[in-house]
Amino acid sequence: MEIMNDITFVNNHCELIGKQYEEAKNLYRDAPIQTLVILRSLIANLCDTISSELCPDVDTKDVFDSINSIETTQKLDRKIISKLHEIRIAGNKAAHKETSRLEKEEFIALALKTLQNFCELINLIRSSFQRDITPDYNFDAQIQSSIQDLSYKALFDNDPNAKYVVGCALAQMHYKRLDDFANPETNKGRYYLEDEGQLKRGVDLIESAAMSDGHLESLYEYAAILINGTERDKDLNKGIEYFRKAGFKGHVSSRAYHGYYVINRPSSLDFEIEEAIENLEIAASHNHPIALDTLSVLYQEGRHLSKDIEKSVKYLAKAAVAGYPESQYKLANYYHSTCKDHGLYISYMTEAANNGYPPAYLSLARTHSQRASTEEAVKAYKEYIRLNPDPIAEFELGHLILSFQNNSLDSIKTALTHFINSYRSDGCPNSIAKQIEVASKKGLNLIAIESRKQNLSLEKINDTTAFFTHFDSNARPFKSTEDMMEAINSIYYDRGNAHKYVYLPTPVESPSIVKKVGRNDICPHCSSGKKYKKCCGK
Repeated sequence: MEIMNDITFVNNHCELIGKQYEEAKNLYRDAPIQTLVILRSLIANLCDTISSELCPDVDTKDVFDSINSIETTQKLDRKIISKLHEIRIAGNKAAHKETSRLEKEEFIALALKTLQNFCELINLIRSSFQRDITPDYNFDAQIQSSIQDLSYKALFDNDPNAKYVVGCALAQMHYKRLDDFANPETNKGRYYLEDEGQLKRGVDLIESAAMSDGHLESLYEYAAILINGTERDKDLNKGIEYFRKAGFKGHVSSRAYHGYYVINRPSSLDFEIEEAIENLEIAASHNHPIALDTLSVLYQEGRHLSKDIEKSVKYLAKAAVAGYPESQYKLANYYHSTCKDHGLYISYMTEAANNGYPPAYLSLARTHSQRASTEEAVKAYKEYIRLNPDPIAEFELGHLILSFQNNSLDSIKTALTHFINSYRSDGCPNSIAKQIEVASKKGLNLIAIESRKQNLSLEKINDTTAFFTHFDSNARPFKSTEDMMEAINSIYYDRGNAHKYVYLPTPVESPSIVKKVGRNDICPHCSSGKKYKKCCGK
């Protein structure tokens, strides 16, 4: 007997769910955010159905509360609860895409994984909750993209939902193209951007659905477009008004963002702030993380609301549990500074870091560094710098590695490379630059000492020689590669005075360093493979 595919399997469980699942699946490559939002909506409906049977007297306003209410009955397999939470969290990342900081490829992978999780959830519900014998099915990653059909509906039928979905898909395709263009691994020689009008066409469709048709999700997206100035003039006030319109129609996220922007707008009037707080409280009752976090700040500061630290922490904890990384970060700091609970600090700060919040990595890096957990500190520093190039963090990482280098030439060079990156940054503070100048000299002398102790291969000697050329005669990193190349060229024409152009630890070391870069040697300063005289030695 032929094994059915996943769409047929879900459809056999419920035709209505099957239809929506198929829609979600056919969008996952072009519009993965919509896929995740649809799947989150499906589990919300599933939770309502299950709750009505298991806990009919419990009134819940949010998927998170529904899942917890179902869990307290202890009538469902723990695996079902786990799958529900996994799909909920993935949906939240899509619904709050501006805070999740995922690239389109990451959203595609998350959408695919969540589709599989949804099928497994249906399987578990049928076998565990409904006691059905579940048929075998095969999850098929191949899809029939629905974007073409939706495009026809958007253009010829003027369908507002189709406009919204196609508009979002075009915007996501644009940002995916930008990511590919910026990434040399995916660029593969394409040094131009194709079809640069995708984003504009996407915004046009969303604007049309919002303004002409009053489509709820489009109103929300269009508000964000105006506030961010995406293919439109940036207009905070107009964006707030569109959030207000969508919120008035019942869009929870719009209520949350309306409240957030009005509260943080200096020109907001008293009656606007009153309405904003009301919207925040309604959104918070649905466990919206932005609303919870904003109310936490207001209670903490005593701004527009009576100061109440207990309420502030309560809202902050709810936002953290809802998966909002900034709240997880702030809650971790609360446990660290106020409660002195290192375990909870690490737990929440790690969650914030895993959710892609850069300051969380920096906090973990510094904490691990203070506690001499060098390996963990180095990993956290590297991840933070990858997400947020920071000259101070580069210096701290270099200093950390240099302090625990154990006389390893490679680790000393790695530390000094971080110093170079920091020193060359426009944002490097003068105080850090001065420390780098001192630390660089120490590191270069260590390299010289270790090089004399070891019987280095010619390749290693050339690597060391090339590395010294990154520093001027005072052991300061050159401010740019152009300055470095100028010094290298000067050495070629004035070999006897190499110490005037680059840092040489001792006079004894100078001749050997200069000697290693012969005109017919392979150039040690770059990876061209050419002879030095035909490359950097020109």
